[in-house]
Amino acid sequence: MVKVPEIADELLQDVFLKVWIKKDTVNLEQSFKPWLYTIAQNTVYDYYRKLAQDKKMQDHLINTFATFYNQTEDYIYNKERTAALNEAIEQLPPQRKEIFRLCKLEEKSYKEVAEQLNISVSTVSNQLVHATKAVKDHIFFHSKEFLVFVIALYLKN
Repeated sequence: MVKVPEIADELLQDVFLKVWIKKDTVNLEQSFKPWLYTIAQNTVYDYYRKLAQDKKMQDHLINTFATFYNQTEDYIYNKERTAALNEAIEQLPPQRKEIFRLCKLEEKSYKEVAEQLNISVSTVSNQLVHATKAVKDHIFFHSKEFLVFVIALYLKN
């Protein structure tokens, strides 16, 4: 029924153990062969049920691990992106950095930032345009640098 000699041997041992444990319950007035066959058949069915449950468990573990792996991968990528963004922001001149932080990170309006820093709204707008361009250029440069490294590594192999 299982077609794998090693598994058949293991199931045979299980059947023998079950027969040995239930030896006191054997009815000597009835035939032993059908009783033994029923135990063997149920042992094989139990094996296949367990195998099916193990397959479901494996699928569940693989799906769980894949989800966890994707979350970990996303966490690492986000951490790298955040580090690159923070590095780009830190390279901005002080006033531009402050304007970028207030407008982009704290989501304040141009007017609120202008009032807080005692500068005009057009200065906030102008500085924010320059800051955003500098940040994008910095992140793109690092991304491009990584891409060149990967291509070089690929060509080396």
